[in-house]
Amino acid sequence: MNIETLRQRFSELTATSTERINQGSMDVVAPNATFVDAAVLIPLLLGDDGIQVLLTKRAAHLKHHPGQVSFPGGRREPEDGSLEVTALRETHEEIGLLPDFVEIIGHLPRMYTISAYDVDPVVGLVSPGFTLTPDTSEVESIFSVPLDYLADARHRIDTKMTFKGTDIPMVEWHYADQRIWGATAAMILVLINTLGAS
Repeated sequence: MNIETLRQRFSELTATSTERINQGSMDVVAPNATFVDAAVLIPLLLGDDGIQVLLTKRAAHLKHHPGQVSFPGGRREPEDGSLEVTALRETHEEIGLLPDFVEIIGHLPRMYTISAYDVDPVVGLVSPGFTLTPDTSEVESIFSVPLDYLADARHRIDTKMTFKGTDIPMVEWHYADQRIWGATAAMILVLINTLGAS
């Protein structure tokens, strides 16, 4: 998988798709739940091992999802002109990556999460020469995982979690000392399937 192949695959997708992906079953979310618009950036960069997926580990003191691996992102603010702006703004705030170094090549289908967010996963290629400065109030560390590692089915763990008495099928990966699971893992699986990289 190379950069041009990535661009080509996403150029073939329908940018205006209204498809949604559920993280598990929506039966576990209250029927009257109000979903909050949010976006994450899925940063892809060319590393020594080919395409790398950039991830963060959330700070341990955070109220929501402490210590979990995630993509940079968050809820849409009123001043954000689009969810792409949200993804780029949050990424800059969390890890210091300037938007000028990000080429947005597409989106994965939006995802409803069990925490009642409607997330737009924005896929971006990161140009060489960038610097990263994590906001330690939000981010404990930044690391990357080779896309080929994630795409290798031997590294994927099929599991489940119980939420409000319901078993939800999940996938996760263990890389170095990091556990990648939850909505982040679900998005990675969709990325792999979208690229046909598995």
